Amino acid sequence: MDDIMNNTTIAKFFTLFMISVLTYEGFAQGPPTFATTGVPLPQKEQELQSFRFEGADIDTVMTQYCEWTGKTYLKTDAVQATITLKVDRLTTTESIQVVEAILAMNNIALVPMGDKFIKVVQAGAADLVGQGMEINLDPDFIIPNSDDFVTTIIPLQNVQIQEVQAAVQHILHTYGKILTLQRSNSIMITDTAANVNRARDLIEFIDQATAQIEQRIYKIDHADAVEIAAKIDEIITAAKGEENKPEPVGNPYARTPSGVIRANANPATPKAPTQASIANTEGGNAVLIQGDVKVLADERTNIIIIFSQAENFPFFEKIIEVLDVIVEPETIFEVINLEYAD
Repeated sequence: MDDIMNNTTIAKFFTLFMISVLTYEGFAQGPPTFATTGVPLPQKEQELQSFRFEGADIDTVMTQYCEWTGKTYLKTDAVQATITLKVDRLTTTESIQVVEAILAMNNIALVPMGDKFIKVVQAGAADLVGQGMEINLDPDFIIPNSDDFVTTIIPLQNVQIQEVQAAVQHILHTYGKILTLQRSNSIMITDTAANVNRARDLIEFIDQATAQIEQRIYKIDHADAVEIAAKIDEIITAAKGEENKPEPVGNPYARTPSGVIRANANPATPKAPTQASIANTEGGNAVLIQGDVKVLADERTNIIIIFSQAENFPFFEKIIEVLDVIVEPETIFEVINLEYAD
């Protein structure tokens, strides 16, 4: 009986000892880190691979993929695709990239889970981030171009979300997603790494500081500030009208010979384009006045306040200089006939 009790006690102590050792090793290893999707095993990185998928299912493709990467894939039966691919003499690294690309083309996303596992999900799933995809919060982090699915947040500095959202949507895949973060004026993009980088480049181009509106005050010494302000407004209206005036097509003054019906030089209905058109956002001609201008006059102090871009002020100052001059008072001669005096 004593021998049995001793053996039981020894077994309990041994069990507790093993649990403490395993727990210590787990803490020593630290928390798991996010892994990139396709990283080949070091000993296979430069090996040449030749393989063929003829109408292969996802399980066949992922089995080969995991053999190269040393990872285990997880998927549900709902994730299905038929893959056809022929590869001859590519390195293991290149083969992994090709498989990731063909999976992405078939709307299949690979979401890494730590260093050992990969989730295989539909790229159009609404919850790719919820599946465990890491979110990159560093706008300066360099994302290598690949067909790995990534999620990154891009803060906007000088423009609003609506100004970039439509432009970015055009370069994303159909399964790419944009989430607007209004409070931080940022957007979160989920797509392949290559497309996310394209979106970053486009946003960097759009998100540039525009010309700032300045105000300048002019003291009018000789003329009436209200009249000069009205004249400046008139010039601005005329300049804007010239910018919006359409260019005439053909010669509107050409004579029409007798018996000839001339086509309208400026038809109201444009001809349907035969190829994609390019939308111009800036006029081709030089613009006299840049941006919007606001002119205010204070009658009491006889000053003019102008709100505009800096490049417009030299033009306005020349106008004020020309108009704010001493003008000889108008002289009127009137003849009065005297009735009683000489």
